[in-house]
Amino acid sequence: MSPVSNATNVGCVRGRAGLASLRLTIGGPENVGRKEQLLLYPEARIMVSNQETKEKIEEATGR
Repeated sequence: MSPVSNATNVGCVRGRAGLASLRLTIGGPENVGRKEQLLLYPEARIMVSNQETKEKIEEATGR
C-alpha cells in the first residue's frame, strides 16, 4: 500500500483471512496506541442471512 500523496499520514493495515471472513487491523499516527479492528464477511452470506430474516419476519407477521 502506498499513500495517495506525500501530504497524507501514513497508516497501517494488517489483515488475516479465514475460511469465511477477513479480519483487518487499521492504525495510524493520528491514533497512536489505538487500533481499529474490523471483521468482514462475504456479501453473499450477508444477503442469504438477510433473506432468511425477512422470511422469518413474514412468517411471524402472517404475510
